Amino acid sequence: MPDKIKLRNRNLKERAVENIDYILDIAVYTAIPCIVFSRAFVEMCVAVICVSWFLKMLILKDISFMRNWLFWPAVLYVVMNILSSVRSVFLVSTIRELLSVVEYVMFFFAVIERFKTKEKIRKAFMVFAVTFLVIIIDGYFQFCIRMDFLRLKTLGDILGSPRVTASFSHPNSLGAFLTAGFMLNLGVLFERNKKIISITNAVLFLLLISSFYLLILTYSRGAWLGFASGILVFALFRDWRLLLVLCVLIIVSCFILPDSVADRFKSFVLLNDGSVIERIESWKYATQMIAKHPFLGSGLKSFSLQYGRGYTHNCYLQMAVETGICGVLSFLVILFHFVIKGIIRYVKIRREANSSVLLGLIACVIAFMVQSFVDNNYYSIPLAVGFWFLLGIGIRLIDERSNFDKVE
Repeated sequence: MPDKIKLRNRNLKERAVENIDYILDIAVYTAIPCIVFSRAFVEMCVAVICVSWFLKMLILKDISFMRNWLFWPAVLYVVMNILSSVRSVFLVSTIRELLSVVEYVMFFFAVIERFKTKEKIRKAFMVFAVTFLVIIIDGYFQFCIRMDFLRLKTLGDILGSPRVTASFSHPNSLGAFLTAGFMLNLGVLFERNKKIISITNAVLFLLLISSFYLLILTYSRGAWLGFASGILVFALFRDWRLLLVLCVLIIVSCFILPDSVADRFKSFVLLNDGSVIERIESWKYATQMIAKHPFLGSGLKSFSLQYGRGYTHNCYLQMAVETGICGVLSFLVILFHFVIKGIIRYVKIRREANSSVLLGLIACVIAFMVQSFVDNNYYSIPLAVGFWFLLGIGIRLIDERSNFDKVE
């Protein structure tokens, strides 16, 4: 009799885990396209993923995620956010932001746990590729019709020229998404370098060219910097000729794109530009706040609530304001640990399957890090979810115990 009870309990547990895995898959594959058109759906999907993953770990009594090499840096990051929240005078807003931080970290480990096979990663890449294609079409549709078809957003305007946003709330967010998609597709294209002539390669090449020119039409200088840093990663570790290709594309762009694009490039060094002045002012205020509470910060959301203008346009300064120097360092430990270990792993397997895909993910993270020096990427919920998702996939590819076949 006890054996029958044990068998029944085991069957119930297996059935429960299967159902949870099914929910996790649906939520993850739904969250990816939701990044480009619905913040509410993204939040809902992430919440479902976190709760489902937590329940699965409880049912299986599985704490293997604690052996991941980024577990303790992630715990330190959460702890620093908790400690900074204790001193906040904006308690309600701080608690909401703290819950988001915890949710992101749980989502990150759920992605690592769920994407253990090449089939799941391939499906995720396919969903991302389709989403990427849709957003490119939407961007050019908006440029031509002056309104996108996903969320009916109108064109922005800068220097008298249209500034494309597609379905995103801001051109800078579109720029970050396009950069990530470009780096991933470039990695996949290099992964397929033995199949020189194929329909898939032609599609990938068209995606790269079309996303590059759409990126220019965002007029997002931060995204351009991030893009350049990602290309530099590929040039250093994969093929130096990419720098020549980039130079040719920029020269060609000067002849076929509006003069306002060249003016936008020049504004990199002009301190009298309106957005540059605004950023410098917010950075000055941020440094003053850091000086008052340098180690643990002033609490989450404290900058936007005190300064009254949202964000600093520098994610690292904002983190230092809210969580102190210790908080921003704990976050950077996660990123640099990933980048360094990822590059070491890439050098080790550079002639093996998935090496170029891994390099594409490393380029994504570095581009995101660079753009975040002048933008608010980590504080945009859709972009943050996309970032933690790609970081989780990257961790899975870096893990030497993961023995995948080629992911294309």
